Order: sequence, then C-alpha cells, then structure tokens
Amino acid sequence: MNNKFNNNLIIKRSHTSIQHGVSSRGYVRWILTDEKTGKITKGGRSNLLVNKTRENLASAIIGTSVTFPGFIGVGTGTNTPAASDTALQTKSQYNGSNDNKAVDSKTIRSIYTARFVVQFATGEANVTIREIGLFDAADSAVMWARVAVNITKTSSSRLTVYWYIIFDRSLDVAIKSGASVAATGTASSGTAFTATFPSAVTILMIHNNSGNEMYGKFNEGLDAATPPVDYDFKLDDNESLLLLNEEISVTTISIYTASNNTGALPINDFGLVGW
Repeated sequence: MNNKFNNNLIIKRSHTSIQHGVSSRGYVRWILTDEKTGKITKGGRSNLLVNKTRENLASAIIGTSVTFPGFIGVGTGTNTPAASDTALQTKSQYNGSNDNKAVDSKTIRSIYTARFVVQFATGEANVTIREIGLFDAADSAVMWARVAVNITKTSSSRLTVYWYIIFDRSLDVAIKSGASVAATGTASSGTAFTATFPSAVTILMIHNNSGNEMYGKFNEGLDAATPPVDYDFKLDDNESLLLLNEEISVTTISIYTASNNTGALPINDFGLVGW
C-alpha cells in the first residue's frame, strides 16, 4: 500500500491505516455520585454505532422522515456490542415501567458533536449495569448505539450519562507554507497543556517519548478527566502518529500524560513537528 501523502491518518501500531473522511463515531462518559458519602466515580468508553443508525442517517439526507434518538436505556447483558445489534441484550426497565429514559438535554458541542445527557436518580436503574443504549423512544424503540460498561448503581447513588456522537471534522482548507515548524508551549505533568504551532500545519508528526500514555486533541482543549475521555488520539509510549490531510488545519494540540518532564517545549518527551 502506498501511503505517500495520501490523506490517510497513519498510526504506527500493527500497520494500521485509517481513512480520514466524513465518518461518525461516538463515546459515552458517565459520573456516578454517592448521595450519602459524596464519592464520585467517573468512566468513559467508545460506543458502537449500529447499522440502523447508518440506515437512518442515509434516509434523513434524502428527506425521509426519521425519528432521531432522545432516550437512554440500561441493561445487564455482557456480550460484545456488534454492528448488527438492534436492542440491548438484556434490557432493564429503569423505573419498573419503561425501558428507556428521556434525555435531559440534547445539544451541539464543538460544531460537529451531538451530546445527549440523562441522569438516573437514586430510585432508578438500580442494577449492575453492563450495557447502555441510545434509543428513539421510551418503549418499543429503535436503538442507535450501544456500549459495554460495568457500573454498580444502587439506591444511594445517581448516575449521569453523557453520550456523544461525533462527525469527524475538517475545520478548513489549509494552505501549506512549505516550512517545517515545531510547536511551542509549556509542558506540564498530570494536567493538560497546549502546544501551539507558529502557523497552521496540514502534515503532522507526533512522537510520544514520555514513558506514559499520551492523549491529544486537535484545535481544542482536552476535558478535565484524568485520563481524558474526550480526545482525538491516544499514543502508547514510543508510539508515533503521522497525519497527512490537506483539508485539516492544525494550530494547537492539547496534550495530557500522567507523568512527564516539564518546562518549555521542545523537550525530549514529545516530538511535535508540522509542515
């Protein structure tokens, strides 16, 4: 396969090559709060958009009426989510009467991201939750996405679920200067920091030499979770990412690792070069 400036995103892990185009993806973040102790437990995981979602989006584009998602349900099934899934494996009625709860809000985040938020109160969904689904109705619903989790929900806790559906972004059409530029900024350890290019780049090499996993997000800040759950890429130690795409203009990269050397960039922990 010829990868010479072919607008592919290439991650040096078992020769993976991912075509960067208009594609949808998603992830789920949750916060479990104990009402008695105040203890907060957080988690997050990428979800699977099922085949029905692709079918519905294609229908919507040509003007066919589609009922969009606005409900979230839980279940106890433990099988691995698959694109062919049409329902949760073992659904659990969150209130003893209905399968899925209407979301509290539906908003647009970062232009190309739809976010659904729902909170299950202390008297709701009190099971060991092993699967969560995004649906279009309270009952007899069509499932749009599914994620496998492991959350112990009890009557002393409330659970907030944040469900994101993301359409990959082409922020603008970039014009290369032809010059190689290195990012500047101040590296910090255990918190996110921003590396900034003197001018926007479209060919980008990132190498992680920090000794820990590296999380990054282009042109936006990472979320406050440690480690982040809203990120564009994750690199293991001594792993590299090469981005070749004339339609993506990168000005800043928000970076997080659990531990690294600190100080003004460039430092040996991170290789950040763009053209």
